[in-house]
Amino acid sequence: PERSGFDNPFSDFNVTEIIGGIANISRREDCRFLIQVFTSEVDVDFIRGWVNSREVDGVIVYGGIPEGMLKSIAAERLPVVSIDDAPTAGVPTLSVNNYAASFQLTEHLLGKGHRRFLHLTGDNSHIAREREKGVIDALRSHSIPADNITSRRADFKEIEAYEIVKRRVRDGALNETAIV
Repeated sequence: PERSGFDNPFSDFNVTEIIGGIANISRREDCRFLIQVFTSEVDVDFIRGWVNSREVDGVIVYGGIPEGMLKSIAAERLPVVSIDDAPTAGVPTLSVNNYAASFQLTEHLLGKGHRRFLHLTGDNSHIAREREKGVIDALRSHSIPADNITSRRADFKEIEAYEIVKRRVRDGALNETAIV
């Protein structure tokens, strides 16, 4: 659900698991843990101010930070760790292997006989690009032509993905046998 112009980041299962894990470790280590929801208005000066004022000792950012900002953070050597951002920015990053996961998923579906795929993409993030590359490479490894995949952008939103599939079913346009 949307409120006040931004999506609720805590509605995502992965976010709640990550935050819950960090909170548990912080409590065990007798550390304080602060959550700040970032918007497009947040910049490097904001993070630098936090660190320089000793308000925080470090910052963990979870996805969605522009790569240019991450490069500025790296250049200033601010104590930041990123979750699910492009590792090329120079900031230490923790991420799942989205490429391998989507490649293996597609391989599994190919093994079940599927040849026509609906790919529900994310945005233009590192995660979305890696997932798409994994799907395409798996299809190529089986000599499946690129026109056997239909891509639709769902921006990592479950409701968007649902609406895309619902419209395709309603319009009789769901010709694919698998969704990735």
